[in-house]
Amino acid sequence: MMPEKSKKHNENGFTLVEILCAICILTFGLLAVGTMQISSIRGNHFAGKVTHGTYVACDKMEDLMSLSYSHADLETEVLHVDPSPPAGHEVSWDVVADSPLPDTKTVTVTVTWLEHGAQKTVSVRQIIPRII
Repeated sequence: MMPEKSKKHNENGFTLVEILCAICILTFGLLAVGTMQISSIRGNHFAGKVTHGTYVACDKMEDLMSLSYSHADLETEVLHVDPSPPAGHEVSWDVVADSPLPDTKTVTVTVTWLEHGAQKTVSVRQIIPRII
C-alpha cells in the first residue's frame, strides 16, 4: 500500500483580495491626511494675515499713544484714516472722549483687508489718560 498524501495545503502569505483591501484602506488614510494638510496650510496662512493685521494696528496705536492728549490725531467725533497704510490694508481710528472715565480718551484702531473677496478686520482698543 502507498502512503496517503497529505491533503493540507500550504496557506502561508496573503491572497490578492487581502492585498487589495489593505491598499484601499491605506489610500483612504493617505487622502484623509492630505486633506488635513491642505486645511492646515490654509489655517496657517489666515493666521499669518491676522497676525500681520494685529501688528499694523498695534504699531499705529503706539504712534497715537506717543502723541500729546490734545493732538489733532486724537480729536473726537472724527473718523481718522491713515494716509499711507501698508499695501493691501486700510487703517482707521476712532477717538471717544471721557470714556470710560473723565479726562480719558478711548482710541480704537481698526485694520481691514480683503482676503478671497471677503473683508477681514482686526481692532485694537486703548484708553489714553490726560496726564496733569
